[in-house]
Order: sequence, then structure tokens, then C-alpha cells
Amino acid sequence: MTLLRNLLAIVLGAATIGLVVFGIETLGRHLFPTTAPMDPSSLEVMRAFVAAQSIGALVFVVLAWTLGAFAGSVVTIGLARSRHALLAWFIGGLALAMVGVNVWHIPHPAWMVVAGVILPLVAVGIAVRWLAPSVVPAGLLHTR
Repeated sequence: MTLLRNLLAIVLGAATIGLVVFGIETLGRHLFPTTAPMDPSSLEVMRAFVAAQSIGALVFVVLAWTLGAFAGSVVTIGLARSRHALLAWFIGGLALAMVGVNVWHIPHPAWMVVAGVILPLVAVGIAVRWLAPSVVPAGLLHTR
């Protein structure tokens, strides 16, 4: 039962990443509108779309990646029977993979790529520190 609950926690954590990223990026597009066309099927159109974005819109994308990783980790740790930090780091790896696919297919400024790797990991670390119990292997703290 623990394994099934942990798997469900991972699936829901992954879904949370997607929902949070979608919501924050949508909010960013409303706060920082652009007239540039967006067509995900055309690499050239997407390059022009990213190049036309204001710094505020780009910051919102990085914020979305970061908060998505944090929220996904919080959901995973909160729902998992084991509450093990490894599950949250798995979700963090999934968030990084999502960022990687995004920046691989759509060129982004270098600062976004660097922030997209570092900040989600920091966010997962904060979630782990906040919610996951410290797990110390038996005997490690054994004193005489």
C-alpha cells in the first residue's frame, strides 16, 4: 500500500508542476502582453516570440518553473506515505527535465537557462528541508 501511495504522490506531484507552471505563465502573459504571434509548431515563430518578450514576462517564466518545482515537491512529500526526501528530489528531476525540454526546443536567453536549472533545485531543497523528516540510517548516531 505504501508503494501505491508513493506512486500516486509522484503522479500528483508531477501534475501539480504542470498546473502551477501553466497558471503562472498564463498570469505572466496577461501582466506582460505581447503582440508577437505564438505558434508552438513553428520553431522560427517561437524564437521570435521569446525574443519579443519583456524582461518581466521572462522572469514570470522562471518564477513558474521554480514555483512549479516547489509545489510539486510539497504535494509529493505531503501525500507520500514515506514522506521521504528522495521522492521530492525525483519530482525536482522531473521539473528539470521539463525545463530542459522547453529550453531545448525553444531558445531562451542564457540567464533563463541558468536560473531554470538552479532555482527549481533550490525550491525543492526548501520543500525538503521544510517537510521531509530527517532520515538517519540506523547506527549512524550510535555512541558509546
